[in-house]
Amino acid sequence: MKYPAYKFENLKTCFENLRSTRDFVTDEKFLGGIILDIKSHKKILSADDLYNAVLKVLSEIAPLISKPNVEYEGTTQFYPHNINKIFTDKTVNYSSPHDGGLGVSQNDSSVEPNLKIDLTFEDWFAQTDNFGTSEEKALVAYFKDRINQLQEHYKKIFLVRNERQFGIYSFEKGERFEPDYVLFLQKNNDTPFEQLQIFIEPKGTHLSDKDRWKENFLLQLKDNAVSTKKFVDDTKYSIWGFHFFNRDDKKIFDDDLNSLI
Repeated sequence: MKYPAYKFENLKTCFENLRSTRDFVTDEKFLGGIILDIKSHKKILSADDLYNAVLKVLSEIAPLISKPNVEYEGTTQFYPHNINKIFTDKTVNYSSPHDGGLGVSQNDSSVEPNLKIDLTFEDWFAQTDNFGTSEEKALVAYFKDRINQLQEHYKKIFLVRNERQFGIYSFEKGERFEPDYVLFLQKNNDTPFEQLQIFIEPKGTHLSDKDRWKENFLLQLKDNAVSTKKFVDDTKYSIWGFHFFNRDDKKIFDDDLNSLI
């Protein structure tokens, strides 16, 4: 074996509840939860390219397995960055697009009629299209229905999809979380400006309980996140998180959004 750290007897000493090497590879709690983000000038990657990418990741993880577990605590300080440094042009390939769901345009004929939108004409949506899950498409359609209400109170509104371009870390354990969307709102009260940044996560009912820690973290942001300025200005910055968006039960999310207006 190229990396002895992956022998089952070693894995079992580190992860007492592990049942097999296969589980270590496929279970989302272990390697199965890792997504490779490969940047290449090639449009189609070869088997060797994929093999080498996987091997590189395994080589970086192997030394960590034998180390004792270290607990982390996430910072409450949020520092500003230029948005064009975070949300850059990025090509994303989907291996098996599902009709109306992940990997499919929001304007595709397979999308449910009430969710189908040509986003090139929606200036409040930062990207020109949305290739997210059906739950994500439901969120975008929801905002399209509520955008006029928001525009009565906010001068600038941008809903941005996060294609693994940034992550935030839970306050309690420092666990990485990549919210699917971030909503930017700017209210012009003459002087000073008010700018609100809200992290949003669409979540199907079948995943809600498993990811409850993410929702709990989002709800801690309003009272705990501190916006730390690089330069002195008169703008008031606030960082919030909403309850999970669920297309089958939007009441709590409705309450969150109504708090903005």
